Amino acid sequence: MQVQSPIVRDTHEAWPSQGDILEVRRITRTGVEPKYYLLADEEPIQQLRVEFEVSGPPTAEFADREVKELEIETSPQEEVIFYYGRIGVKRGNILLLNPQLRERWGLDKYKDPKRGIQEGVIAGFIDPVISPLYDPSPWSGFWVLGTNVWPVLRGWNPHGHPVKVACIIYPIKFTALEVTRENYPELYEKLERRLVKTRTLYVHATKPVE
Repeated sequence: MQVQSPIVRDTHEAWPSQGDILEVRRITRTGVEPKYYLLADEEPIQQLRVEFEVSGPPTAEFADREVKELEIETSPQEEVIFYYGRIGVKRGNILLLNPQLRERWGLDKYKDPKRGIQEGVIAGFIDPVISPLYDPSPWSGFWVLGTNVWPVLRGWNPHGHPVKVACIIYPIKFTALEVTRENYPELYEKLERRLVKTRTLYVHATKPVE
């Protein structure tokens, strides 16, 4: 089975931009492994409208949709391709986000992604109140780190009749350079001493919120 690249969220309210530094903290059984990446190039991508049908109970209350239209690229060895996106949801629709192709976050038990993230809950609940179609909230933002993987949207239809779930994804593509002691010694030293502000992402395995 191919291991999929992680799709993660952060808690920043500002859009990322060229020149930002990501601190990617991978949580493993042995501890935390931080790596630093400089967002060296930014390429806006055309907004992507996604629409799919959810039949509703008793047939199917949920339906998954792989967003392959983003066309996540394979990265050259010397650099890394990251994607950041926000999701605006059409009025009357509710989405759940899947962090990987075979997993899902599930409903946020607080019904509030901002509070859920602040309290350490993997919040995947997005509706048009939280994130309007044409003005997506930063709390709908997600990162795709790595290659050959797509976000998976899960539409939710609690009604007894079919519903077409629609949203718009606003993506940005970044070329990132890893900052190490060898290639950027001065910057790396400042990062280790916390003299430079970073945008921190946590990557770890966690059970979905039911």
